[in-house]
Amino acid sequence: MKPPKPIAACRGRLAIAIVLSCLIVFTVLVYADDTDSMKVYRIPVGSMENTLMAGDLVAADLRAFVAWQPTYGDLLVFKYPADTSTSHVKRCVGLPGDTILYQDKQLYRNGALVKPPFRARFIDTTADGRQRVLPRGANGENSRDNMGPTIVPAGSYFVMGDSRDNSFDSRFFGPVGAELIIGKVTGYVKANADSTWVEEIDTIPPSW
Repeated sequence: MKPPKPIAACRGRLAIAIVLSCLIVFTVLVYADDTDSMKVYRIPVGSMENTLMAGDLVAADLRAFVAWQPTYGDLLVFKYPADTSTSHVKRCVGLPGDTILYQDKQLYRNGALVKPPFRARFIDTTADGRQRVLPRGANGENSRDNMGPTIVPAGSYFVMGDSRDNSFDSRFFGPVGAELIIGKVTGYVKANADSTWVEEIDTIPPSW
């Protein structure tokens, strides 16, 4: 008779089996649906940290805006305006007609301060831990941390990454036209640190 396997080893294999099962179920649910209504994307970079991490898989509802319009806080999948062959994921922070001002790393919408998402990240700091703020250019040009005010055009949306110091978004390429929006992120699978296997499966909480 073979000696029993250590409990830790058994638990480790059980955990891996559960995780793989979750991934399979998630993938089956997504791909079993009409391909015109759902699509899975892998997050390649850290511009949405700490909400979505590089390596995470997200499910996008491609029909989310058939009868509805994007609203504040939605995580949008859209075609990059300068190269529509690539897709980005960012958070909607401005609707058509809104006046957007980003001043000293603070977002203002129609004159009111908008708190960043609770998992938002600011990574550019000084040696003593203070936030590093990039001023406007010598002629008042927009910078990463100071831009606007700008009015979001009709049929367009202002988007930003949750990693505010490390996101290429509407501060740089402008509002995103509705015709470029692919869908809304409705679920995700978290990846571990080296993006080799999943740790958990969940849906995107509304507060994100």
